[in-house]
Amino acid sequence: MAHHRAIVLALPAPLLIAAPALWSKVRRSRSFIFKWSGLALAAGVVPYLYLLIRSLQHASWIWGDPSTPTGFWSLMTGATYLRLVVWPKTIAGWLDIVQQVLQALISIMTWPFALLGVFGIIGLIVRRRYRYGLALFFGACLPLVAAVADQTFHGSNNASEDITALAQISVIFLLLAYVFLLSNLKGRWRVLRRGGLMLGIATSVVLIVQNQPFISGMTHDTTGRDIISAAQKFVADAKLPSPAGFFAPWGGEFWALAYGRDVEHSLLNFDLLPNRANIAEAMNQYGRLFTFEHTFYNRDLGWWQKHLNNPSHVYLSSAGDNVVAIAVHPISSENDVPDKNQTAVSMGSSIVLRGWTIRSIDNKSWQVTLYWQALSVPDRDYSVFVHASDRDVIDTPDAIIAQADSDAPVYGWYPTSRWSPNEIIRDDHVLVVSADRVLKTIAVGLYYQDESGAFHNLGQQVILIPTLP
Repeated sequence: MAHHRAIVLALPAPLLIAAPALWSKVRRSRSFIFKWSGLALAAGVVPYLYLLIRSLQHASWIWGDPSTPTGFWSLMTGATYLRLVVWPKTIAGWLDIVQQVLQALISIMTWPFALLGVFGIIGLIVRRRYRYGLALFFGACLPLVAAVADQTFHGSNNASEDITALAQISVIFLLLAYVFLLSNLKGRWRVLRRGGLMLGIATSVVLIVQNQPFISGMTHDTTGRDIISAAQKFVADAKLPSPAGFFAPWGGEFWALAYGRDVEHSLLNFDLLPNRANIAEAMNQYGRLFTFEHTFYNRDLGWWQKHLNNPSHVYLSSAGDNVVAIAVHPISSENDVPDKNQTAVSMGSSIVLRGWTIRSIDNKSWQVTLYWQALSVPDRDYSVFVHASDRDVIDTPDAIIAQADSDAPVYGWYPTSRWSPNEIIRDDHVLVVSADRVLKTIAVGLYYQDESGAFHNLGQQVILIPTLP
């Protein structure tokens, strides 16, 4: 509770209810307010000293920098979250987000109980129990207002975890109002006086059944385990001579990787960069950095160039299934091309396909690794096609049984117009073929779409899959 700042939104309600008793106590003893305010301040501040202690112990899992007064104050006040507060700019935007926030609330407690809670608040006001009515009203409304302003929710079709956490506070106050309503009706209706306990149990059962799928989904979520497995696969396939400097943004992905490395010790030869690491210093230390390809959705080439102190060029290359290598010098070289006897295939005048490998991942998945080389700086951006067939020749669209096209090489993040002369770029694609089809042929190449919408192939390489004995 000390760390979850959303609890602040719930504090005005008990303070308003207790206001007369508090004021009476303060009038009788002026020192009361100082003693108990000091205790409250200590209760809020002391838990944060743990962050300072862990910082002095050089712990791996620390957000920000609590070792400095500015960093400690920023953590304690939650300054980072201020940038998440963004109000809708239009009436339509307000209506849309309010509707979605209310839907998140209803998904937790169902609309009948939410409506009964509203009736409970109205009942308190009607009976002139203003402090209680206003306390529960503000206790239920303030978290919802904060949810509307939460930027992590904007533009999403599903409520984020932040919205669910905020809605839970509103649920508490609406349920309290529902209890007040039952308490009021109990004195008037004999059936409620006798069956109030059963009604409370029934309410609990309904809410448990309502939220069981959500709780089960959270507690059985395998995302963290999948992240650790993906990192293990990267380390095993890369066979790096020294530990890999791996970047993961702070959040669930970082925590999963840190858990695998520090708790399970299942990630060997793997250096997870500390939170808010100096990217430029890390690049100097490791020579190149690695990250999952989806990291580029929020940290594109411009972000890397900025955090690498604006080098003249940032180079990318695939480093395995869904992993990207980043460097300030060309990453792949002639030694990385697996088969020097493969004939280079021209893709226009500025790019050649230097080599390729095909590897079976399981009975239906194949990893296709391509090695492109820029003879000169390409004059435009080209897309990649990787088509699979169970026929000897791919001559019609019907012959394609699987494909793994990409807007640009390296999972769509490294446009060909950014390539440098003689640079070699590794590019991985995964084909998923139905188990009842036998893969025979793979065709790979580059293409572009002109202004009229017509497609133009620069060339292709047809790869025949050997028949398994």
